Amino acid sequence: MLRYALRRCAVGVGLAWVVLTLIFLSLHAVPGDPAEVILSGEGAGAVTQEAVAQVRAELGLDRPLGVQYLQYLGGVLTGDLGTSFTDRAPVTEHLADRLPATASIVLVAAVIGISAGIVIGSWAGRGGRVADAVVGIGTGLGVSVPVYVLGSLLVLVFALTLRALPAGGYRAFADDPAGHLERLILPSLAVAVAFACVVARMTRSAVVETARQDWVRTGRAVGMTRAGVFRVHVLRNALAPVVTVSGLEIGTLLGSTVLVERIFNWPGTGSLLVDAVAQRDYPVVQGIVLAVAVAFIALNIVVDLVYGVLDPRVVHR
Repeated sequence: MLRYALRRCAVGVGLAWVVLTLIFLSLHAVPGDPAEVILSGEGAGAVTQEAVAQVRAELGLDRPLGVQYLQYLGGVLTGDLGTSFTDRAPVTEHLADRLPATASIVLVAAVIGISAGIVIGSWAGRGGRVADAVVGIGTGLGVSVPVYVLGSLLVLVFALTLRALPAGGYRAFADDPAGHLERLILPSLAVAVAFACVVARMTRSAVVETARQDWVRTGRAVGMTRAGVFRVHVLRNALAPVVTVSGLEIGTLLGSTVLVERIFNWPGTGSLLVDAVAQRDYPVVQGIVLAVAVAFIALNIVVDLVYGVLDPRVVHR
């Protein structure tokens, strides 16, 4: 198991390096000069070539691309993600300010989505044709509705019509725990619905497939109750593919937060990323994408290890 974990970690490090390289090269290939954007935003009047050259030199953009890449790679290895072009603040400070807000949405949405998806999918898999049809229609609708439409509907119903929850805004958990949790409900639900539907569909398919296996019939034949057979023999074996899909879908959650944070005025990494792209703030964009990629890779390593626990045959491949 240890060798399997080390092998997965080595692959994760390689993937992180690939992401870092691709995002670096992609940003420098995008049309637009960050120096011109900065001078335009500062209201410097007519942007002269001399002023642009001076700003490029200050930002280090006048150096060869290979030199910039090696400097950035060396900084990442030492924990330095660079300095923002717009406010000259370290990128790590921006991430420290914004990541907890995004992580809170993803964490709550993941808990809701996995819990609800497993319960609903299990009910569909063993509840008969009616339950299967109801869940099939419901999950189809849940997956089809875009997250920004669902978020707007939640604001309309729960905030503007029922006035049960705030329409948006953010309060730090340390300052106001109740206010933070109250404002966290709607954005987490907006992200969790599609996730729960995907998990429910996978759980339903896995439960139906596992219930047809010989060992399930054997359990019933030796006198085990239906609930006991489902808990011991069906659900445990059905969870392996569900765990894999859940790990992959959490990456979708990270992407969905970009729109949700805009709708609910939530100061997370998604809104910061949109602003940084518009301002050609290379270090901030690179830092956010790299942080999200590392989090996603680490999560999938954990998922692989959990999968190995559920199905020990995977470890020995």
